[in-house]
Amino acid sequence: MEPRDRLLVHRNPSRVDPPTVFIKGEVAKPGRYPLTTNMHVEDLVRVAGGLKRSAYTESADLARFEMNGSQKAPGDRLELNLAAAMNGDPKTDVPLRDGDILTIRQLPRWGDIGASMAVRGEVLHAGTYGIASGERLSSVLARSGGFGTEAYPYGAVLMRREVREVELKAHIELVQRVRAEETTLKALPETDTDQKNAKWTAIGQTEAALAQLQASTPIGRVVMHISPDTKTWQNTAADVVVRDGDVLFVPKKAGYVMVNGQVFNPTAIGFRPGHSAKWYLSQAGGGDPDCGQEGRVL
Repeated sequence: MEPRDRLLVHRNPSRVDPPTVFIKGEVAKPGRYPLTTNMHVEDLVRVAGGLKRSAYTESADLARFEMNGSQKAPGDRLELNLAAAMNGDPKTDVPLRDGDILTIRQLPRWGDIGASMAVRGEVLHAGTYGIASGERLSSVLARSGGFGTEAYPYGAVLMRREVREVELKAHIELVQRVRAEETTLKALPETDTDQKNAKWTAIGQTEAALAQLQASTPIGRVVMHISPDTKTWQNTAADVVVRDGDVLFVPKKAGYVMVNGQVFNPTAIGFRPGHSAKWYLSQAGGGDPDCGQEGRVL
């Protein structure tokens, strides 16, 4: 050493960046914890608040890393019997190393516990029913007592939460596009009468479309094709698998036929079996002369 030399003494790396381990999954407080002396799997689980009821105790995943120069590289991956480790088995309650990641898995089908769906309308016993994973519509319908005497199964509607969320997102985007189009139309010039009339006609059409969009809220409808005789569609493609939050609504028989559009007397006419569309059209006064044959819709 010579005069004016400087000697730098670095801190202990273990104090600056102490060794840690991670625990993830089905414990009360997953996260990163200091690696204490002689720390084992059981110790880490208890430090993390213990296992949840949803924890799968037959096996757990322990991933550990090896230091490769200044970087950590993948090392061993161990499958541990968690129940044995928690009972102090020395073969499975292994000592932990710096950087270890212990993952506690979830019990199979735990997310299906408490799943239910509502059955409303013309069934014998409307209500909310618990459903099992993979259960089909026909099964839940049978548990509700089946269709009532006034039920109209062809008009049954199955509403699903996930479908409604997707429809709602698309609905909002469409409304935003129509509003943007309306703003663009309002910014167009009005140099002459024809141009002004065309502009405000387009704006009127846009506002009508916007009002119609805002009046119709997505319900998340899942298309079905079912009939009164459950046995004909049970366990077929029409027998959809139900999910948590589904709502089945079975309406009553309408008992009438609506005749709308270009007719002299748009109205509802009592349903009569065996009568054709032409007969119902005649009961509404017949088609308007301005309505072509190709414009009629049943």
